Amino acid sequence: MKQRRSFFIRAAAAAVLATAASSAAGVGASAADWPKYLHDIGGSGSTPDRGITALTAASLKPKAGWPVRLGDRPITTQPIVANGLIYVGAWDGYEYALHPDGTTAWRQYLGRTKNCFIADAVSTTTAGTVAGVVSTGAIATASIGGRSRSVLYVGGGGNRDSAGAAISGTADLIALDALTGDRLWRSPLGAAPNHLIWSSPTVSGGSVYVGVSSFDDCPLVQGKLVKVDAATGAVQAAFNAVPTGCEGASIWGSATVDEAAGTVYVATGNSRPCSIFGPQLGRYPHTKRGTILLIVALLGLLVAGVWPRSWVRLGFWLAATGSLLAAALGAYLLVGPTVSINRPYSVSFVQLDAKDLHVIASWKVPKTDEGDYDFGSTPTLFSGTVTPGGKNRRLVGVPNKNGNYYVFNRDNVAAGPVATIVLAHAGRTDPTKGNGSVSPSAFDGRTLYIAGGGTEVAGQPVPGSLAAYDPNDLSKPIWKVAAAGPVLGAVTTASGIVAIGNGPFTTLVSSVDGAILFKGSVVDPKAAVIFGAATIAGGAVYQGDTSGNLYAYSLDGR
Repeated sequence: MKQRRSFFIRAAAAAVLATAASSAAGVGASAADWPKYLHDIGGSGSTPDRGITALTAASLKPKAGWPVRLGDRPITTQPIVANGLIYVGAWDGYEYALHPDGTTAWRQYLGRTKNCFIADAVSTTTAGTVAGVVSTGAIATASIGGRSRSVLYVGGGGNRDSAGAAISGTADLIALDALTGDRLWRSPLGAAPNHLIWSSPTVSGGSVYVGVSSFDDCPLVQGKLVKVDAATGAVQAAFNAVPTGCEGASIWGSATVDEAAGTVYVATGNSRPCSIFGPQLGRYPHTKRGTILLIVALLGLLVAGVWPRSWVRLGFWLAATGSLLAAALGAYLLVGPTVSINRPYSVSFVQLDAKDLHVIASWKVPKTDEGDYDFGSTPTLFSGTVTPGGKNRRLVGVPNKNGNYYVFNRDNVAAGPVATIVLAHAGRTDPTKGNGSVSPSAFDGRTLYIAGGGTEVAGQPVPGSLAAYDPNDLSKPIWKVAAAGPVLGAVTTASGIVAIGNGPFTTLVSSVDGAILFKGSVVDPKAAVIFGAATIAGGAVYQGDTSGNLYAYSLDGR
């Protein structure tokens, strides 16, 4: 009887939440579509699609012809759905467009990048140093080549061709014809292999916003947010997260746009010391050369001090001057690299003007929270009072690798968080090991859903969790449930259900109480996990794994 009553409550809530989700979405996509990463430009992670509900989720089964194996490399991007097709990028370097039956409509090679080792959870071989398409595409209509067409914008490029041979390449933002896969234009945004487009494009007002980051921290590069013309790929504006010549503050996540306010939100990564004397000096003291010069300076002073009076005084002045110059140069090499230029936008939450990307406001994570605990996620727009009885505010939230979920008032970002939710432990800085969070949240119009790594649920340690919060009372969760592993991909919600990837599972729970409604496993739990986000569209759930499998679940497998 209790179970029946619980199902009835979930079904009633689903009807309300479906309506609320419609207003939360920031794009005019149909209910059956999921056109970009996190669904819309506001990063809601929510869809009004009612093809799957809390009452029907238990009957989900793999669709006939699925899962589909797309090469043997990981799929960490979020599948997107539009034009009756499912689009997904994989680490084999290809962007795929699939029919609902799993057959391939087209595929286009976009590039691979070989550089440093990333994560053993992705691959334990040297092939793990080769990343392909790690950017989720965005579908929008644009006029290119003299006609209006459906365009897929996605990050790609690299330093390996389709045969695996080394090439001289760049990290690119690429526009493809969404129906044929034909390349329309590409915009180079940095040299490969040091640059990689982890960020997923956001299309707004005839422009495309995308973050630029390093392959990993090996080495860091100057982090940027770039705005390009959606029709031509020409760069219109750029926000440099650190001064030119400095390294770091990569934008690993994606831009979130508040079109009504004309603002863009991004969160940045860590940076490296950057000397006020210029990047040519390097980041670290030149101990050996600096010490040698100081010894030479000391010897010069000794020579000048004992210089015979009967000798030419020119020798004294030469020794003294040489000594001072050697001392100055030695100090320059030893101390200069540590005298760092101000880097106000690293490890920061930044609000930008959507037109020219100038900084409106920013907030930097306090030193007590920092370490290597940078932002690697995408902001979510929502609204609420934060505390019961308070004034309704326009809010934005984002998780950090330090385990905190920060909530800001969009009208006063510089004042810092209006609420900080302790989401997960962060004994180390690797989210794949259950530390902190890089999982973007979701907002269905009424409830905020956040997820991350290791924490406690009901007093017991768990490797990951999912929690629901009332934005009018962020002091405590409505419910909090354990996950089978750290939640790395974004949270997804639709019609009273919430979906996460956790360990080897795609799990759907009730948005009302967190009760598990469905759990689908990867083909081989010993060989693969889920890093990306699930997509709910057209009555189906789509998800990729790290072995290159793309899954599709629908009611009774239909």
